[in-house]
Amino acid sequence: MSQPPKLVRLPSIRDRVEGTLSAHRNELVSLLSRLVLFPSLSTALFIRIIMYLLHQVNLRFKMLVALEKN
Repeated sequence: MSQPPKLVRLPSIRDRVEGTLSAHRNELVSLLSRLVLFPSLSTALFIRIIMYLLHQVNLRFKMLVALEKN
């Protein structure tokens, strides 16, 4: 007799984003401290921080999708 499939809770988007942020906390603190120290670079640095976060979240989603397919 076969066993029923194991039920697994899929992480929510909030869980995934929090995981990404906590995994890269040191990098974010470093970038934000530069933002405070050099206000003239604030706009470019702010855009860089946002792009970095979006890139990391995108990578996590791709990894999770690949794992779910297996």
